[in-house]
Amino acid sequence: MKSLFPFFKAQGSQPQLSPDNQIRYHHYELAHRALSEVAFHDPLAYLSTLASDQAPQALGRIFAVVEAQCAEHGPAGFQPSEIATHFIHVEGRPCLVVEMPKPLASPEVYYTALIVLSNTESEEDPDPEAIEARYFTLVLGFDEGGRPEPIFAEWTADGQHLNYGPLSSATLEAFSQHIAQLLET
Repeated sequence: MKSLFPFFKAQGSQPQLSPDNQIRYHHYELAHRALSEVAFHDPLAYLSTLASDQAPQALGRIFAVVEAQCAEHGPAGFQPSEIATHFIHVEGRPCLVVEMPKPLASPEVYYTALIVLSNTESEEDPDPEAIEARYFTLVLGFDEGGRPEPIFAEWTADGQHLNYGPLSSATLEAFSQHIAQLLET
């Protein structure tokens, strides 16, 4: 099985801050940058590794790189052992959901999801660049009154961020249902 770690290239960013300006940069970088980059580099390796018993070690290696890149911002405020993974099917397609530690500030995330759209059963070893996949996030946002509200969004393989708007609930079920609805359109 391929290792995920060598493909990660840390990127700097300047996320928007929540009203209290207490973002955990590690949380942001891991969910929005590191995991999406690794996921798009080789979607099937990402899916198979994080759906296996190797998930804690793989997440720990990715977290260590993020921790080093974000060292100037202090401690992470969470440990990789607080991250959970869920292998599910959405509209019959394989989907790997990463459940992050509870977000405390915007734009930290509740969940990320990589869904593989390509039919991978016909080839023995498909080319990672030929695999069609999408990467979604459920982000902690705030409504006009300053109340927390989950925001459904997507990162594209070329680094674009698409915001699809608020959801009524920050549950795995609501997140996966909205992914399914978006895929139907």
